[in-house]
Amino acid sequence: MRAIMKLENISKTFMDGDTPVKVLENISLEIKRGEFVAIVGPSGSGKSTLLSIIGALLTPSSGTVKINQEKISSYKPRQLKKVRSNKIGFIFQSANLIPYLTVKDQLLLVADIASKRNKQNKDKAVRLIDDLGLAHREKSHVHQLSGGEKQRVAIARAFMNDPEIILADEPTASLDSERGRQVVEMLLKEVKSKEKGAIMVTHDERMLDLCDRIYRMEDGQIREESMLSVENHPEPLHAKGGFPEKNKTL
Repeated sequence: MRAIMKLENISKTFMDGDTPVKVLENISLEIKRGEFVAIVGPSGSGKSTLLSIIGALLTPSSGTVKINQEKISSYKPRQLKKVRSNKIGFIFQSANLIPYLTVKDQLLLVADIASKRNKQNKDKAVRLIDDLGLAHREKSHVHQLSGGEKQRVAIARAFMNDPEIILADEPTASLDSERGRQVVEMLLKEVKSKEKGAIMVTHDERMLDLCDRIYRMEDGQIREESMLSVENHPEPLHAKGGFPEKNKTL
């Protein structure tokens, strides 16, 4: 299967005053449709910088980023904005919700940014909210939500533009193990059912059994790549009827 995203010899250098600091060095990897990939490693190893480059938030100092064979690493800022709006869904450690917006309006903001607020997207927002068990929270504001509910809103927001690639930076960091696993299950379901690609940066190795491949980073380089066989994958919660119930607090 053709890669949905491919990195070729990615390096990134920042300046600390007059001193160059190399954060990434010759990173090469690819993600195929339907793959859920994890990147692990110690703090400061370059994981989040790598995710920002994949997500078109940063440009590499050298190397190539391709999405569906398109070389986005040479795009201009306006083109990169279009890539972020149409092809990539972001989920961060903190839900980063806007306090004065309702749950529904958090999702519709994505449509506004893409200049696509219409009946179809309004209906889609309602459907996503319902699918993630938040129908009773549609008109709620951020302060009324639990930590798990906030993260589910963040997931729904990431799904709103129907992205081909989902990037999750420590999505379970603020959740206990049960709720964290449910969040990762939600991402896994979206990836497998719609043949998207996903990359999750995480310190939580309890979630790695849900991933197809694992990259371990250290000092800005990939030191190891491992692949989990189908036999090693546990049956996911949503396959066993354990997917979070609608209106159940998470």
